[in-house]
Amino acid sequence: ELDTYQAYFEASLVKALDRFEVRVGEPFPRPTTISCNSDGQFWAFARNSDSCLELDVSSGVLMRIVGVWDKALSLSADLPSEQRIVLLGHQDHATETSVQWLLQHELNHLAIGYFDFIDGAGLSEGASPYGLGIVQRANARPSPLNTMSAQDQAVLHQCFELQTDHDAIEIVLGAYSSENWLLFRY
Repeated sequence: ELDTYQAYFEASLVKALDRFEVRVGEPFPRPTTISCNSDGQFWAFARNSDSCLELDVSSGVLMRIVGVWDKALSLSADLPSEQRIVLLGHQDHATETSVQWLLQHELNHLAIGYFDFIDGAGLSEGASPYGLGIVQRANARPSPLNTMSAQDQAVLHQCFELQTDHDAIEIVLGAYSSENWLLFRY
């Protein structure tokens, strides 16, 4: 079963890297690997190693995203027709897009230079087995940010998270492609 999840995440990573190149106009700057861990919790962990960007995700990411779409569509079915969720494709497409958005978010940590500021730290989304909570850093060595106050560091990390969210949305929706520019930049 873990092999099935691993294959799904590998295929999703290939699509996310392809989408990055198409939308941004250049290839992703680092080789990237992904490993799936058998864990029902929702978490992802990114670390910038010497040779590549390493992503670790739990099988729970896929299970929970599928569950959220199942629940949302189930609740939506009980609403008046004009208030129901109308997918542009099949539910599998919505799930795939959600997973690719999460992977794009993780890729964007490197693309925007977040790892340069945290000097070797890893980044965790969710309750990862690395002992970190939502969007926390796992320092591998002292960070140059240690000269900043705790309050300024917290704000800086929130800004980086917002920027990676923003860029992931724009890449997934195509705002970086010239044919969609006016739709998002009016």
